[in-house]
Amino acid sequence: TYASGTAKIVPTVSGTAGNVITVRAVNEGAVLIDGQQARRPIDLNTNYITVIGINFKSGSDTTCVVCGNNNTLQRFLCWDDADGGSDNSNVIDVGGGGNNVFEDCGAWGISRKTLASGARGGVGPNTFRRCWIRLEGHNGNPSTPTHSVEAGYDQENVTMENMLITVDKFSNTITS
Repeated sequence: TYASGTAKIVPTVSGTAGNVITVRAVNEGAVLIDGQQARRPIDLNTNYITVIGINFKSGSDTTCVVCGNNNTLQRFLCWDDADGGSDNSNVIDVGGGGNNVFEDCGAWGISRKTLASGARGGVGPNTFRRCWIRLEGHNGNPSTPTHSVEAGYDQENVTMENMLITVDKFSNTITS
């Protein structure tokens, strides 16, 4: 587990189509980056980054953020955020970019949305494959809509393939 103030994946440079930057766990699933509710453990505002086999938890307002283009996240887990379901917290937030691919992932926790694709705009396409998503509650304003998954809010071309989406029975009424 990496939990210091510098333990995060926040690239300051982008790769290219011919030279993708890859961050890969030597032992997939054995690497955990803990944001300690003080920072986002992964925040990709760059392009052509691939992340494989790394898990993320306890982000500040959102745990996993992808706003760049042509990024790939594979075989990862992402859970919890410090806001505990405030009115603008998400476990995974994908927006402002396109051509991003997420494969073989899991996300859960108390949040307004477990997976939000498009909340920050962007034109897509963004693709999610073989992911398990679970909303476990929302501690924010009861009149604020909550969702396990929100796809296409201010973004077109969101594709979800072979997804398992669940809601905890104690959550607010959810429409997904």
